[in-house]
Amino acid sequence: MAAVGLAGAREYFGLVRGTAVGGGTPPPRYVSRVCSAICALMPILTLATAYGILIFLGSLFGDLIESLIKRDAGVKDSGSLIPGHGGILDRVDSYVFTGALCYSFVRVALPLYGV
Repeated sequence: MAAVGLAGAREYFGLVRGTAVGGGTPPPRYVSRVCSAICALMPILTLATAYGILIFLGSLFGDLIESLIKRDAGVKDSGSLIPGHGGILDRVDSYVFTGALCYSFVRVALPLYGV
């Protein structure tokens, strides 16, 4: 897999087929089919990874900002609807930023990839 990062998809495909390195015996046909399927899925995997990182960061910052707001207000719990959990805002604080970031990702990044 390190070869994918160093070489492009075509070079990697050539390495797997055995044509780029010394003209040795190529591996079985299923290996080249699997590698070409992986290379075809790279843009989708890149989008999924970026989306996952975006969701993680959005939920993390939503939680931190909500905690900052509670500290500024001098409040320990944001409500008493769910006792022992810090209130209803502690249950949904990660959705505050995540929803907006996901919407922006769908509207901006996906059309760039033709999705």
